[in-house]
Formats: sequence, C-alpha cells, structure tokens
Amino acid sequence: QATATFDNITAARKWVAETRTRVRHNTYTPPDRKTVDQLCDLWLATRHHVRLITANRDRSVLLNVRARLGARVVQDLRPSDVVEFVGWLHESGGRKGAGLSHRTIVLTLGTMNQMFRYAVAEGLIERSPSIEVKAPRAKPGSKREAAVWTVGELKRFVEVGDKHDLAAAWRLT
Repeated sequence: QATATFDNITAARKWVAETRTRVRHNTYTPPDRKTVDQLCDLWLATRHHVRLITANRDRSVLLNVRARLGARVVQDLRPSDVVEFVGWLHESGGRKGAGLSHRTIVLTLGTMNQMFRYAVAEGLIERSPSIEVKAPRAKPGSKREAAVWTVGELKRFVEVGDKHDLAAAWRLT
C-alpha cells in the first residue's frame, strides 16, 4: 500500500488516480529508499556469470559512481544528475582533479546503464536515469599514436633477444 500527504484534496485525488493507472498498467514502482551504493552491491552480486577480470573491472569502474552518487536514493536520481556526474568525470573526476579519458567515461556510463537496467528489471525504478545520457565527444587528437620501431631499433632488439634464454619465444612474438 502506498501513502502520500498533500496540501489539498484535488492533489491527493490526482495522485490516487495516477497511482491506480500505473498499477493497472503494471508500471507502478513502490517507493524504495535504496541508495546507489546499495544498488551497486546488488548488481555486482548478480554478476556471477562474468569472468573474474570483468567483475573486477566493474567494481573498479563503480568506485567513482559510489564516491559521487553512492549516498543518493536511486528513485530520486534524474537524467540531469547523471549528466552532471558525467561532466564531473570529464572535468575533474580523475587523480589530482584531472578529467578522465573519453574511454573511461564511456566505460563508466556503460556500466551505469547496465546497473540501472537491472534496477528497472527488478522493479526498483520505472526508467533508467542514464539511458539517454551520452558521453562527451572525444577531443580531437586525444588518441595516442602507436609507437613503431624503426628498422634499426628492430635489428638491435633481435640482436639482444637472440642472446637471451628465451630467444625462441622472442622470435615468435
């Protein structure tokens, strides 16, 4: 049973009608005070089907989410909160107040999307607050150039590698 308090009878009747309609259409989500931190724990506990390295990555990615949004009630989160969080990641979410890389932001947002989809499936929220949020565009020239050895550097590597105990393994790579 859901209860709420209103200033006037008109607002109360409107809320009752909306609640009944959502119940009838099976879209009603009962009030829940779970925090983002608790949701992280619940979602991570369901990740038993993924490899250990993936589970560890998910835990690591959620550290910023927990630090910034962990105390917030999941049902109170809005897309604007997630946009603000992504902006913080981009501007100062990394070490020493530096922004995180585009790849890390995309990974964090993707992990949040999975977690919030889980919350929707479990009936904790009606709609994911991160579903329409996009990562900021990558800065032009932000990709690192691959370091390619010159012919001379490769010859020196082969010379040194041939004298090593694992010379055969070096040649295979």
